[in-house]
Amino acid sequence: MSLVGESTTIPNIKKCHYLVSAINGNAKRVIQHITVSEKGFRVPWEILVERYENERLIFNTHIDNIMKLPCLTSENSSQLRHLVDTTKCNLEAIKAMKQNTESWDMIIIYILLQRLHIKIRKEWELHISNKELPTLLQLYTFLEHRCNALESIATKPKTNEQRQYMCRKISHSYVSVKPMCEVCKDSHALSQCHIFKQL
Repeated sequence: MSLVGESTTIPNIKKCHYLVSAINGNAKRVIQHITVSEKGFRVPWEILVERYENERLIFNTHIDNIMKLPCLTSENSSQLRHLVDTTKCNLEAIKAMKQNTESWDMIIIYILLQRLHIKIRKEWELHISNKELPTLLQLYTFLEHRCNALESIATKPKTNEQRQYMCRKISHSYVSVKPMCEVCKDSHALSQCHIFKQL
């Protein structure tokens, strides 16, 4: 939005229309009584900046998004990806606010580990070195591999051997075998043979 606001090639009336169409909820209510006009763009823009450009509140919101991540109750790849993506996104937003997050690795790792399923936490503990502090990048990489493995298992196509076994298990063959008489070599049971009965 600030790119549009600072553009010298877009007329103010178009900027104002864009601003009104790009916002909703409380922000839209704040400027609802301002007339859309050539001169009207700066006034609603400044009102919105004054109201919503609160760095402390924005920072707190990003931290809340990380702190309020749900605990995983199962090994689910989509929930695990959501956990990682939300963390990355909010940390990047904090960095964009010119906040130094380079020394936060162990804190963020601790927060994320508390939200992981117990099986994943155990595997992480077996994966890392006991003596050195892990990095957040190491945890991200570990979780990415875990997601890939979970997705691979969930959508794993059956191998030829599995398909053949399933086919053998499902298909049944019935062969009709006609008895052959030992005496006359005709196709009937010995007890049905006329020659045998006459003996």
